[in-house]
Amino acid sequence: MRPTPKLSNSKLSVCLAAVGMGLVLVLCNSGRPEDAARAKPSIKELEQKRLEDLEQVHQVARNLFQNARIEYGEFIESGRDLLAARLEYAQTQEDRVRACDAAIEDAEKSVELINARVAFARSNAAAALKAQAYLLEAQIARAKLDADK
Repeated sequence: MRPTPKLSNSKLSVCLAAVGMGLVLVLCNSGRPEDAARAKPSIKELEQKRLEDLEQVHQVARNLFQNARIEYGEFIESGRDLLAARLEYAQTQEDRVRACDAAIEDAEKSVELINARVAFARSNAAAALKAQAYLLEAQIARAKLDADK
C-alpha cells in the first residue's frame, strides 16, 4: 500500500478557499449585463405573447365547442378575453378598429353556429341569446370607436 500524501493545513485551507470561491462564483454569477437585459422580455414582447396565447385559447375553445366538449359560455369568455386584450394593447385607433372588426366577424360566425345547433336541438335558446349579446357587445365597442373619431 502506498502512503497517501498529507496536505499541510495551509495547503488544505487554500484548496478549500478556492473550492468555496468557485462555488460562490458559479452559484451567484449573474452573467454579463447584456445577458441579463436579453433574458428579460420587454412589456411589448409580453403583451404579444399574451395575445398569441389568448388567440390559441380562443381557437381551442371554438374547436371544443364545435365538438360539444364545452358549453357556449366558456367559448364566449375566451372571445371576450381576446377582444379585451386586443383593445388594451392596441397602439392606434386603427388597431382598435381591427380588433373590433375581428370580434364582430367571430361573433357573427358564433351566431350562425348556435342558430344551426338550436335548429337541430343541440343547443338551447339561452345560448342563442348569449351569442346575439356577444355580437351586440362587439358592435357596440366598434360604434364607440366610430363615435370617438
